[in-house]
Amino acid sequence: MANLRLSTIPFYTTGELEKREILSKYIDTQDEFTGILELLEMMGQFEATDNKEFFNYTQDKVFQSATVAGSSGNGIAALAPAGTDTLTLTTGHGVRAQVGDFVVGPDGSVGYVKAITGDALTIQNPNPTGVNLTIADDATVTFPTSGVAEGSNATEMAVSSVTKRSNQLQYFETYTEATDISLGSKIELDFNGVNHYFQLQSHLAFMKHRAKISNAFLVGKKVSAVDAAGGIVPMTKGLDSYITDSGSNHDATNNTGPAYLDKADWRAFSRKLDAKKAPDEGHLWVGGDMSASLDDVFDGLLASGGVKYDAFGKGSSKAKAVDMGVQSFTIYDRTYHKKKLSAFENSGTTSAAGQAFPDTGYFVPSGQVGTMDGSSVSRIRGRYLNLPNGLSGRYLEIETGGLAETPTDRTAVLGYTHRSYEGLEITGPEHFGKIKLSA
Repeated sequence: MANLRLSTIPFYTTGELEKREILSKYIDTQDEFTGILELLEMMGQFEATDNKEFFNYTQDKVFQSATVAGSSGNGIAALAPAGTDTLTLTTGHGVRAQVGDFVVGPDGSVGYVKAITGDALTIQNPNPTGVNLTIADDATVTFPTSGVAEGSNATEMAVSSVTKRSNQLQYFETYTEATDISLGSKIELDFNGVNHYFQLQSHLAFMKHRAKISNAFLVGKKVSAVDAAGGIVPMTKGLDSYITDSGSNHDATNNTGPAYLDKADWRAFSRKLDAKKAPDEGHLWVGGDMSASLDDVFDGLLASGGVKYDAFGKGSSKAKAVDMGVQSFTIYDRTYHKKKLSAFENSGTTSAAGQAFPDTGYFVPSGQVGTMDGSSVSRIRGRYLNLPNGLSGRYLEIETGGLAETPTDRTAVLGYTHRSYEGLEITGPEHFGKIKLSA
């Protein structure tokens, strides 16, 4: 049987083994492997799941504005005090009001909802003599409060809706083989005073395996393919897709290079975050062009290390801020911890011709989001599958071949298979944001 064991990087104690030529220093000039996965690990944001598909439920807005239908005669014109008239809303908006609500127009004018038939609201003017009520066609109206008469009862409150979201685990596998000769390339390190070494080829395969997971956490969409044998191949939904579908998205309008961004763009982005009640602190994960543009636009505001340290997960937040190499700045009452990710600058994937990731910044809010039962969950975290026999779906390493620790055949090779069952979960993606340079 193959030697199956939970592993991160396969370490072997040298013990009595005779060392051949050891690579004491391995230099990774490409730096392709620092991405979302590594940041989530640093923040301790991974949790097991027993399900291939996982769900969360978000409470929708309790108060919703409505729009008066656009054609002539749907609004109210100079309605005298105590008089009634019909206010016709856009199709489907009638459910946003209930009898007993006070309706407020864009200019602050107030009416009272006496009856509702579909999208037609019977409105009374409750104002004193001389104050007529006018609500124009195509106006946006709100229903911020309601009231009942003495001794009367309110109508049944409309049940606010809930948005159900789900994502799925993606199954990752990477395989490589090393011959008896190539096994001579090893990396040596000292860990807790004990000398260890591991195979370079296995290390590179494992790093590429992790990079595949990290890339899926960024660019993935919740889709399922079918392989040649008819098997289902799921893809996990990544950060970009979560925010595109539900978050605050803003394309810069300043067309002046080299920044292609200005403070007005950032103000507009910030106000979109405000409108969706996004927290006032979070990470800002950026590509190289966006990072440089922020340096140009906010020169003097950026500081090495965090200004506030609520965004860095478990453990010493300040130390993590320094380790992660963040620069922090506060503008428009929100603190951003800027981190340029090398994974956004990979010419073979994210920065290939036509890709927008070098020009993009992602706002990832800090802390946790409250739940209806009074507890809280992480806003962003990796999920991995629980496996039988105490194994974890984060990383499994399987060795096969005649050179495996438990040989499986008589070939002079050692095969490494790295397997993972992982997915990304974002709770409350409407609090996240994405901003992109204009060019």
